[in-house]
Amino acid sequence: MTRKAYPTDVFSAIAEPRRREVITVLSDGQEYPVNEIVLRMRMAQPAVSKHLGALRKAGVVTMVKRGQHRMYRLNPEGLKPVHDWVKVFEGYWTHQIDLIKQRAERKALERLIRLDDGSNKRGNQVMAATVKEGVLQAFEIIKDEEIAAPIEIVFETILEQMGPLNSTPEKSMPMVLEAWPGGRWFRDLGDNTGHFWGTVQAIKPPFLLEISGPLFMSNPALSNLQYRLTEKDGVTRMCFLYRAMGWVGEQERGVDAGWSHLIGRIRTAAAERAGR
Repeated sequence: MTRKAYPTDVFSAIAEPRRREVITVLSDGQEYPVNEIVLRMRMAQPAVSKHLGALRKAGVVTMVKRGQHRMYRLNPEGLKPVHDWVKVFEGYWTHQIDLIKQRAERKALERLIRLDDGSNKRGNQVMAATVKEGVLQAFEIIKDEEIAAPIEIVFETILEQMGPLNSTPEKSMPMVLEAWPGGRWFRDLGDNTGHFWGTVQAIKPPFLLEISGPLFMSNPALSNLQYRLTEKDGVTRMCFLYRAMGWVGEQERGVDAGWSHLIGRIRTAAAERAGR
């Protein structure tokens, strides 16, 4: 009768459930004699020796002789092909776990805020709440303008038109713009009232002005506003960039007209200051 050969492929070697139990016993990195493994697995010694032989052949287990004993130890490197193969599916399971987490959190939130006929068990009024999904949005506005004025005049005009000379198509709306890194851009309505619009993130006169903050939006949102200026032959090219991300409502979607109004004021005022 021909003796069955041990598998040399690690996948074939660990396909046997009892061999995986041997790996678990050896997983602490310690050396064990075969009789200790027999006791831990509660299996006959010949069967344990057979499984150890198969795992040695596949390179998963090593053996050294210490006196009269053969000591067995797990070789983690032998399991690397299994690790590498399983890792291919890691992204899939991570995605699935994230989805489960999101669904569980949403269900928990819905349970917490669910109304029970407008009152709780004690008869107290419960505040109504709405769970919204898919409200996170983003948009950008890019405008490239050529202004018949030197770059220094255009930059100064930007600061004026965004500051004390700021207005909407309907009315004057003066602002305070602190033109230094970390400076504020806000409406001062007096008596400690007003509206914070943003912070000067970067300023390099007369080439760059960048502001970040909520700006005019009273929603959970963040905006980034940039003016980048270059000059050639006395004509200034102004690249205007506005990006916003967050809870963007319908009332914020018409901001293109507002920015166009501001850019028009900058272009006209700069050209007038330059005498052109």
